[in-house]
Amino acid sequence: MKKGKVRTFQSGLREDSKDPEFKKHFQEERQALKLAMKIAELRNQKGLS
Repeated sequence: MKKGKVRTFQSGLREDSKDPEFKKHFQEERQALKLAMKIAELRNQKGLS
């Protein structure tokens, strides 16, 4: 097994974010997640499941 520096999530994300295509898709997914979280929050406030 090759020994080397451990790639943490943060360091991997930082490295992957240098790729414009990755960054674009990551931002799209981030926006979708924010919207889903807001919908879940509003549904919870209204007592909906």
